[in-house]
Order: sequence, then structure tokens, then C-alpha cells
Amino acid sequence: MHRIDLTRAANKTLDVDSDHDGRIVADLVAEWASTHGEPFTLTLSGAPGGQFRAGTGGEHVDMDAIEFCRILAERRQGSGILRHSLPL
Repeated sequence: MHRIDLTRAANKTLDVDSDHDGRIVADLVAEWASTHGEPFTLTLSGAPGGQFRAGTGGEHVDMDAIEFCRILAERRQGSGILRHSLPL
């Protein structure tokens, strides 16, 4: 989150690596899913994105991976299943 915040504050472009940052995002999704326990299907776009699923049924969310991280970190308001934050 600090890299995201700093690049936005400096009006710079965030350099994202799909392997490195993708692993971080996957770990965040796993931890987030374990805290709320609700079923979901999550499709995250962008270099660090991917498809994630927990349980059956549940809400389907399709969004940018960086914006997903910002919502988890409470930089943006989330609704539906994204109401569950994961303070970073």
C-alpha cells in the first residue's frame, strides 16, 4: 500500500510486476477471505490480478487489483462483500 500511496502522491506511474505483486495480491485475497468466511468469486484485472474463489455461490466481483487493495486498506469505501476490510 505504501508504494501505491507514494506513487499517487508524487503523481508517478506505479511499476507493477505480475510475479512479485501478483503473489502479494494472492496472499491478501487469501487472508481477506479467511477473515470474513463468505463465498465469492473475484476477478482482478491488471498485472497483479487473477481469479479467486471461495465456497460456492456468493457475490461476483470484477475489478482492478490495485483498486481492490485500496478498498481492503480502507483507502476507498467498499460495498457488498468488499465491506470487509483488511487494514494494511
